[in-house]
Amino acid sequence: MLTRRAPDVQQVLKIYKDVRTGKRVSDDERSIAKAHLKISGVVRSQDGRLIVRNRIYEQTFDPQWIKENTPVMHSRRIALASAFVAVVAVLFGAYFGYKDLTRPPAQRAAGYLTDFQAANTPQKQLASLAGLFELGGDYATQAQDLFFQLPSNVSKGLFDPGLSRTQSKNQIIIIKGVYQQLNNVPEDNDLLKAMADATKESDTVLASEIRFWLAGREKLNKGDFYGAEANLTAAINLNPQNSAIYFDRAQAYIGEGSNQYSSALKDFSQVLQLDNRRKQDVIKAINANTVFSDYWNDHQSEFASLASAIAVRVHRVIYDAKNSSTLPGVIARKEGDPPTGDLAVDKVYDSLGKIYEFFWLNYGRDSIDDKGMEIPAIVHYEKSYANAFWDRQYLIFGDGDGKLFNNQFTAPDMIAHEYVIGMNQYEAGLHFTNQSGALDESFADVFASLFKQYLNNQTASNASWLIGEDIFTAEVKGVAIRSLKAPGTAYDDPVLGKDPQPANMKDYVNTVSDNGGVHINCGISNHAFYLTAIDLGGYAWEKAGRIWYITLRDKLRPDSDFQDAANQTFIVAGDLYGQGSREQEAVRKGWAGVGIQVQAK
Repeated sequence: MLTRRAPDVQQVLKIYKDVRTGKRVSDDERSIAKAHLKISGVVRSQDGRLIVRNRIYEQTFDPQWIKENTPVMHSRRIALASAFVAVVAVLFGAYFGYKDLTRPPAQRAAGYLTDFQAANTPQKQLASLAGLFELGGDYATQAQDLFFQLPSNVSKGLFDPGLSRTQSKNQIIIIKGVYQQLNNVPEDNDLLKAMADATKESDTVLASEIRFWLAGREKLNKGDFYGAEANLTAAINLNPQNSAIYFDRAQAYIGEGSNQYSSALKDFSQVLQLDNRRKQDVIKAINANTVFSDYWNDHQSEFASLASAIAVRVHRVIYDAKNSSTLPGVIARKEGDPPTGDLAVDKVYDSLGKIYEFFWLNYGRDSIDDKGMEIPAIVHYEKSYANAFWDRQYLIFGDGDGKLFNNQFTAPDMIAHEYVIGMNQYEAGLHFTNQSGALDESFADVFASLFKQYLNNQTASNASWLIGEDIFTAEVKGVAIRSLKAPGTAYDDPVLGKDPQPANMKDYVNTVSDNGGVHINCGISNHAFYLTAIDLGGYAWEKAGRIWYITLRDKLRPDSDFQDAANQTFIVAGDLYGQGSREQEAVRKGWAGVGIQVQAK
């Protein structure tokens, strides 16, 4: 038979097919396959070419027979099968990828968030975060929040160079989403270094930008301002869209001296053009150097866009009650008016401007209601009135009685205290009774103390933590009306008695007077804040203050008590700085120090 004992059946049948279809196939004595065809009698040689021997063979060995007898090589079958599987996989991947892309962004974001929360590997965290960043807008902001809530070792681990072989794209997406938010502090700079190492092969321009940036920061921190300028300029040349590098270079220009102040202001202008969210950072930087701040005040007209961008838009109006109880009295000074010469009017006007600035710069709060309301204050209320209060419409200040209390009710911390009482009305709305009322007074004391520390540029360890210093006349044996550092020690006077504030829950005062002891028992929560702030160190308004502010703004209810405050400040600390962070532990220890155990996870 034609295929029996054929040395290469596939080759023999291929030649035969060509011969049968009339193709010119030359005879070749050296070809084993052709020789096999001639020996089997199917073809013969004629004029140097092969032809089918006769019509009988031509009909017997027809195309159908050739097809049925041509073997398919096993390796070819494997190759074809593999190719088929690959094509199917690609088609399925493309289908599901297309299906994912056509889902609404909210559904995709929910999926990424679920994946992130369930992620147990850096690869899964990278993929879900990158997905959120690519959605843009509020989803990118959410991705930033998720990233910065990670413990520092975990966030740094996302940029392990060992992951870069498979995760470089996701790493780059995340780096570009967060790196401009990293401040010039050791922890953030360590993270930047990890980012540079992760991208040294996958994105050499990005890696170089970060390395120049880090070199500039290192020199800036060492006081080598000219060297810092050179490195930061090199980084800007690689990426002129990074607002954080312009911010750092502005600091270098300030350090170089007055001949570069104009360059610093140009960089600050560029910062805000690229990222208007850095407004508070720019204002802080300008105010941090007195000489530079004076230069800015004298040259604002030359930088109109910057001046407009960072203008503090406080609206104050000060009334004079003229020692009566008829409110509001007559307008003594309104926003933009020059000083009046009335000490109380001008002190309240100036202090309210600084209080607004304090809350705006540090917490982004726009006035008492956080909606830019006009701030109304009344001075010279009644005759010899020894108190200050917020009546749900006005900040009201008396002049003191001159016997026990002098006119320091218009001292900055006393004004700030009443300002925060007003804020509570628009936030938690704490009832002014028992523990909720004590919390109201405590939050007011905390931020009054923080405001005074801000004015005096004091760290937690350097502050007095006294409220109403110098409010007493020389006749009174006392240093203040309250002490956050040592409740119960602010005064001990034959007329006023001894400061009754407790510092621990075991000494909580149960009373029906003072609305259930709101001015007494606030010493407990005051001291919890003090312990937290001392543990954290540095400027207390930055971390401890932010935790307490967000708790008041977002977490407490009108009937919240001390336990609620402890639990919620602990939760907020975890949200801001990470679960198990040093900040969260400081909050837990602060409340434990006054006899309250946090009951939250």
